[in-house]
Amino acid sequence: MVIRERVRLIEGELTIESNPNRGARLEVSVPQHRETAYGHRRSQPIRIVIADDHPIFRDGLATVARS
Repeated sequence: MVIRERVRLIEGELTIESNPNRGARLEVSVPQHRETAYGHRRSQPIRIVIADDHPIFRDGLATVARS
């Protein structure tokens, strides 16, 4: 299953911008609350993966994601 399919399963949206020699930007928007099969709303923790080949950028992105 690719990321776009996973994002759709949680009723989210995925936007991808890519520029040669400059990298890619992926933006994922997901609802904070989802309804269960019984119509109840519940919050779920959001897990993300941050990947970059430069450790300083990885650390910076992780700091932003935690806030």
